[in-house]
Amino acid sequence: MSVLNIAVSLTAVIVCTLSLLMINVGNVDKRTEWYGRLFYIFLILFALSNLVGQGFRGIPGAGPRCILYISNFCEFLAPDLLVLTISMYLLTIVDPEEKHKGLRRIQIFLAVLQTILLFISQFTGLFYIIDQANVYHRRPLYPLSYITTAIAIALNILILIKDRNKLTYREKAAFWIYFMVPLAAGVIQLFIYGVNIVILSTVIAGLIMYFYIITDQTERFYRQQQENADLKFRVLQSQIQPHFLFNSLATIRALCRIDPPEAERAVGLFSQYLRHNMSSIGSDKMIPFSRELEHTKVYLQLQEIRFGEDLTTEFDLACTEFQLPALTLQPLVENAVSHGVRKNPDGRGSVLVRTREYKDRFVIDVIDDGPGFDISVLNMETGLDPSEENDWETHIGLKNVRNRLGQTGRGELVIDSAPGKGTKASIVMYKETKKGR
Repeated sequence: MSVLNIAVSLTAVIVCTLSLLMINVGNVDKRTEWYGRLFYIFLILFALSNLVGQGFRGIPGAGPRCILYISNFCEFLAPDLLVLTISMYLLTIVDPEEKHKGLRRIQIFLAVLQTILLFISQFTGLFYIIDQANVYHRRPLYPLSYITTAIAIALNILILIKDRNKLTYREKAAFWIYFMVPLAAGVIQLFIYGVNIVILSTVIAGLIMYFYIITDQTERFYRQQQENADLKFRVLQSQIQPHFLFNSLATIRALCRIDPPEAERAVGLFSQYLRHNMSSIGSDKMIPFSRELEHTKVYLQLQEIRFGEDLTTEFDLACTEFQLPALTLQPLVENAVSHGVRKNPDGRGSVLVRTREYKDRFVIDVIDDGPGFDISVLNMETGLDPSEENDWETHIGLKNVRNRLGQTGRGELVIDSAPGKGTKASIVMYKETKKGR
């Protein structure tokens, strides 16, 4: 049996070491990579402890005896560290905002309790003893060494059942395999002595688990790439509105007859507007606020040429030294003009662009004195008003603005409006990445 155990443990060490070195192969997120590395380090500790124990078992002397106690302590502790690692990883997926901190504390408490019990066992023989010949023997209370691990796994199974809708099919399969296979092996190990099937089952389950997770994340990565490409095309459609193009060209055509110099200026502004849109659509980089503001002013100048004194624009810029995604401010201003000011009975009104700096964020407000609307009908995730055929998303691509801000990990869009009180659309750019994003 000793030769078989040595072969199993040695194979596990080699396989897990290779897996540790290759954990970043594929398109996995940093969270998965970090927990994966920690998992394989503990798995190597598990297998290596058993390997060392097999190598020094039965060799007389105080030195081998000390090594055996250390290796047995690590071998008993490693399964709890593995379960704790996967438990924390599972909780980061189903509870990224850390609303249920109690579950994390319980998992940590169980791991600490197991460490204390194992430490006591080193001196009392609670779970096992090493005799004078340096041979390991189980004690009657040996089954209790699995209690904390079993409780931790049971809690994770409850989480898998309760929060199953927050996991993909492959994630659910991965966690179920990892928790159930070693648990079953642990039960069998209570009745079988000599072959450490827990190590073998844990390694196999761990490899399958990460294969499923990496495969799932790789597929999601390429799917996201395709969605990003589609999003850029939708941004192109929503940001360069046909009605705005047609109206601008019609205004320029009329100016050519009555005011050629103004027509020439309008052509220049229109060209500048198109150039910025085209260059920004394919870019995911942040740009200075001043650049986005310049583009917004170009748009407003074109609208002022068209609407004259019916449109009043104001700027209250307390801060300008920050960055934001391109094509986020101008669409909100366009909405304020088209669906705020122009919806007033007389078609007249004003738009205010205001910036403020706070301790942790920059805020850009776009405020219009239009008719406003009932904010309760607006789907804050998509920007859709299901009661209207022509909703915000159709007009300015509100969902695209929200997505572009969200992709930075530091931005969000907040809409505040009420019937008869106008609308305020606020871009919030946090100075640091928000937790959970």
